Amino acid sequence: MIGVPDELTGEGVVAFVVLKPDATLTDVNAQLSAHIAGSMGPTFRPRAIRAVPELPKTQSGKVVRRLIRQAYLKQPLGDTSTVENPAALERFGRDT
Repeated sequence: MIGVPDELTGEGVVAFVVLKPDATLTDVNAQLSAHIAGSMGPTFRPRAIRAVPELPKTQSGKVVRRLIRQAYLKQPLGDTSTVENPAALERFGRDT
């Protein structure tokens, strides 16, 4: 999940998921949205949920949220030397 600018609330949430082979985004969308709203509150309900093949991670396995946000907002990524799989960032644009 990343925070992105929102005209109404100031900041909204966009979630990215890696689906299991037998799952579809339609199946996951309602369940994930309800789970997040139930556990974190309705303010955190994602305005969008996007399926991606993989998440960009560091060599130690941590998800690189800063770069995901910058790729989504089409901002310059800067240093990606710590990312184990930098090609994964190509799938995080707003129009994907």
